Amino acid sequence: MTSQTTDLLTDRARVIIEHLAKGDRRNETAHILDISRSSLRREIATACRKLNIPVRSTAAVNSAISKGIISLPPGEPVDLTKEQIDVLRLIAAGHDTRELAVIYGIATNTVKYHVGRIMKALGAKNRAHAVALGWQRGILGPPEKPPSSSAPAASPAG
Repeated sequence: MTSQTTDLLTDRARVIIEHLAKGDRRNETAHILDISRSSLRREIATACRKLNIPVRSTAAVNSAISKGIISLPPGEPVDLTKEQIDVLRLIAAGHDTRELAVIYGIATNTVKYHVGRIMKALGAKNRAHAVALGWQRGILGPPEKPPSSSAPAASPAG
């Protein structure tokens, strides 16, 4: 992680995204941080513009994790189908229910059903939390792993 990457977001934006990644809703996050909901929305929108991503909480969480701006401990693996993983990736990219319905050619209620199944499998509170859990569990990208010190060093061949 470079200094330029970490300097992309204000400390307040970083804290907001960390709360969203934990599953706190936007209203709850605004209350916890004692800021107005409109200030919180502006911070998210500004962060998304700086990260060059769609203005969505899910995209902000996804980008902040993938760029190393926030970090999460690894989580327990979970089995999702290939289709569920594809849907989770699209959610992480910032697509909403209507966009997913168009992409898959299905009704919005069907999309909501599938998203609900994904969230239940992950134990997610909301979509932004599902994205964070997807990262923690290695579904959206590599989970952070502690360095392995148990492997012996290779000895040079003589």
